[in-house]
Amino acid sequence: MKPFEFTGDQPKVFIRKLFKLFNQWHDLLRQYEEMMSADKDLPYWHTERTNTGLLAAAAVKLCYVAIEEYSAERGTRVKKRAGRADLWICDDEGRGYDFEVKQYWASLHTPKITGIKRELNRAKIDVSNLRYPSKNRIALVFVIPRFLTSNKFDVDEFRETILDTKRIGCSFSALHLCPKQIFEECRSLEDSKYYYYPGIAAIGQYVKS
Repeated sequence: MKPFEFTGDQPKVFIRKLFKLFNQWHDLLRQYEEMMSADKDLPYWHTERTNTGLLAAAAVKLCYVAIEEYSAERGTRVKKRAGRADLWICDDEGRGYDFEVKQYWASLHTPKITGIKRELNRAKIDVSNLRYPSKNRIALVFVIPRFLTSNKFDVDEFRETILDTKRIGCSFSALHLCPKQIFEECRSLEDSKYYYYPGIAAIGQYVKS
């Protein structure tokens, strides 16, 4: 099983840049996992803001510019309102990318497409409402799979679902998997049950400006 996979559709320049960004994101997650394994901590089982920050950090490691939670106007001229946007990145060629991010917790064995689509649609609405968007607007959902420690580890169904961009209706999908020996040391107790968190996926939809 590959520790990182990425699949995407047109436009080609956009996908090439996003592959580079998420490949660096994967490398950063792997570094975090290895450095923090003694503390039994995983980077992606925290909040949406945490995962957005890790993606911003990946952009900075590529010598891009990234800013989170910045002030932004939303809506039309008549119904404009003040707010905040999740993430803006400018790449090494001066291209800007607006990200609006959601997070979805999923079962490793039975990931629900409807839940992922719902969160993706919410992110699309948010990024579409930016009054002064960049040329590249991206609705993004971080999908965090988990499974009971008493169950068998089998990522195949989750992987097939996440990487099927046509079925989900997204532009690209990135999948990062944690080494088994690390995530098995980092179990989480919730509602009197222990869970494993074997990785994270990022589902993205390109939204035309």
